[in-house]
Amino acid sequence: MRRRTARQRSRQGSRVDPYISYLLLAGVGVGTWQMNRTWRQTLLWLLLLGAFLLYVEIRPVKPNYSLRSIGWGALLGAVVSMPLLLLAWRYLYGFVVQLFATDDARLLFYQLVLVGAPVEELYFRGLVQREKGMPLSVALYAAVALVYFVPGLHVPALAIVLITITYALTGFVFSYVYARYGLSAAVTSHVTFNLIALLLPFLLQYLARI
Repeated sequence: MRRRTARQRSRQGSRVDPYISYLLLAGVGVGTWQMNRTWRQTLLWLLLLGAFLLYVEIRPVKPNYSLRSIGWGALLGAVVSMPLLLLAWRYLYGFVVQLFATDDARLLFYQLVLVGAPVEELYFRGLVQREKGMPLSVALYAAVALVYFVPGLHVPALAIVLITITYALTGFVFSYVYARYGLSAAVTSHVTFNLIALLLPFLLQYLARI
């Protein structure tokens, strides 16, 4: 009976500590700043995905999928991204090109929509927020901007501050969506944001050249 109880307790705990996994991410981010930017970003996303997969081996995460929930997620993602698109679409275009060192919209679609948005939500909401709550989830998501953008990029300090604030605001929205509607809705909200704020500027830039 004692062995069974201990086993049950071990299954209730988290094998992946959010703090340790995040420190590992930050260390790898700093140590790989000279890598090709596309491959570096992919490596960082793989680290987040690996941490989440180790976590759900012990504590399965429910996606809470429903058309209503993903509809609300898409709506809130659009509401947050549209003002940013309207105010700064030219700057967003240059920012994305500098970060990923490519202006290939198809490659960026695969990275930002099919990989980046789902993986970041699985880790920051499905793991960090579930274990430590919304404030830490938002704080770590805002701080990850420094891991992504500071090493190796010639970005002014003011731009870094603005990017970090943007990450904090969007992280708060994604965290709220997760708490209110579930993980699938949070992923949908993030995907919608990336489509509108980070990929639509490529279409606008193309139309401006015509």
